[in-house]
Order: sequence, then structure tokens, then C-alpha cells
Amino acid sequence: MNPTNSPPAVKRVNLDAEESVLDSVRFELLTEAQRSPGLLADLANLERYIAETYSARSFIELLQNADDAKANRFLIAQEGDWLICANDGQPFSRNDFYSLCRSAFSDKKRGQSIGYRGIGFKSVVGMANEVHLISGALGATFSRQLTRESLGIDVPPPLVRIPHPLALPSNPRLDERRAAIRAAGFATIFVFGGIDRARVEEEFSLFDADYLLFLRNITEATLSGAKKSRHSCSREALQDHCRHVHIGSDDRNADWQIHSFERCDIAFSLADGRLVPLNSSAALVHAFLPTLEQTGLGIRLNADFSTDPSRTRIVFDDCTNECIASAADAVAKLFSD
Repeated sequence: MNPTNSPPAVKRVNLDAEESVLDSVRFELLTEAQRSPGLLADLANLERYIAETYSARSFIELLQNADDAKANRFLIAQEGDWLICANDGQPFSRNDFYSLCRSAFSDKKRGQSIGYRGIGFKSVVGMANEVHLISGALGATFSRQLTRESLGIDVPPPLVRIPHPLALPSNPRLDERRAAIRAAGFATIFVFGGIDRARVEEEFSLFDADYLLFLRNITEATLSGAKKSRHSCSREALQDHCRHVHIGSDDRNADWQIHSFERCDIAFSLADGRLVPLNSSAALVHAFLPTLEQTGLGIRLNADFSTDPSRTRIVFDDCTNECIASAADAVAKLFSD
């Protein structure tokens, strides 16, 4: 707390075009926090809830965001107590950055992108205590300590809320790895510091090549932790809204035939060029990324289903019911054909 028991004044500076994105967003959110410090405590509680609800799904959320950015390559690499996540998609726009800082605020449109709630990225607070972002010419750091120092108030702040000028600590090994990733053409790089190693290890172990099945853009996902794994996805258009998808990884390969309809996709597993039914545990419902729900039909089904906050269970609202009706018509048409 400063001597007058009031928060320090927030100064706004004029910077060049890219830097002013950080400056303008930072100024707005710092000013808002000073006017309503109780809001910060509420947002910190919301972050903790998201981190718990999205447990072991942070990598999925990062992958989803990369696909929405039209990335082809996705990379996650661990360096000691640091984790790097990168993609070669479109760099952050001002709206992207603003949505990242806000909670439940996103300009993504449902049906046009996988993510639309604007809260999934907040799940990373469960595996790291500081976040550094480098995207195009934009650089920013999220740190609870820097937020407390900037506001001069003794309120537990959320981590991903108020951005600060990029403040990556000096670490030769980390700097070298980050420079190599940037040189390889990755436009957006997240560096997570103070990671929870056990939680990160769990994320690595759960990552599955099938995450790529219904994505629109990602063709390669490389993970480098205790061991390195590489997953690839090729998509070949056939006819009548049908495509062949090949998913490859270090330990297995899978071929799929996917039929696309107005509101859903139906995926059949292929073996030696023939359609084969999936066992019940593999016949999953996807809301672009896999849920824990089963189709009961020996196929995989993807649609814009509503899900619970964990994105693992389907919520039966009007949107989901419309998708189910559309999927039923699609299945009936395929079987009749």
C-alpha cells in the first residue's frame, strides 16, 4: 500500500501501433480494477473454478485456440520449470488480446469457431503461476505480483486479467529454445512459468491424436516433455461433402471417412479401405474435441453441441436438441444410401 492508502495513478503512455494494443488494454483494465477492487477477488475465484473444472484439459484448450487461429502446426515443449506452447496461426489482433484478458468475453461466433465462451484459456492457471505471450509484435506478461504492485492494493488478483509489459526472466536455455521456435515460423508463443510439474505431466500423458479428427486446420502437433511425440493429420476431399482423414502418431495410425452435413459430421473408422464399427468406448461424441459421451452407433459424431464447463459432457439445451435432430436425419440418410 502506498503512503496515502490509495492506489497509484494509472498512467497512459503513447506507444507505436502494436505496443499501444498492450497499453490501451492495460490502461482500461487497471482503471477498472482501481474503481472496483472487489471485482478482482471475484475474478480470482472464477479463475480457480475454471482451473478445477477444466482439470487436465489445458492442452486441449490451447490446441483449440490454435485451430481457431488457422494454425497448421502446434507445439508444446517443457524446459525444466517452464512450458512453451506455440502455433503458426494468425497473430493476436487487439480483439483477440482483449478477449484473452477478459472473462467470458469473446468475439468468436458460435459455429464459426470451436471456442466461443472466452474462458477456456483461463484453465492454464491450474498449471502455471505466470504467463508470457509473444504474438507477432505484441509482447505481454500476466503476473499476480506485477498486478499487485501496479494497483497498490491488497486484494488477491486473478492471473490472466491485467497485462503487463513483457517481463521474461533471463534464462539462456529458454531464450535459445524460444528463438529457435520463432525462427521456425511460429507466430504465437506462450511461455508458462512456475509450472505444476505433476499437472503438466498428466496433460502430456492424456494428449491423444484423435483430438485432431474434427479440427479444421491443425495438421501437426508436436509435444516434447519427458518423451517426445508427434501427431499428424492429413485431410483429402473426396466427393459429396466427404473426406478421407489420416491420423498418424508414434504408436499408431488411423484412417477415417468423414461425411459432412449442414450441422454435423459423421466419422466412420476404416480398416483396409472398408468401414468398420467402433467399439462402444471409442464411439464418442465430439463437440469438435472429444467428450466422454458415447454415440451408441459404432461411429463418431461431431456437432456444435452445448457442453458443461469441463467440455466433457453434453448439455441438452435447444441448440443440442437441434443438432441431435440434424444428426439423426444425417445417419438415416447415410444408412438408406
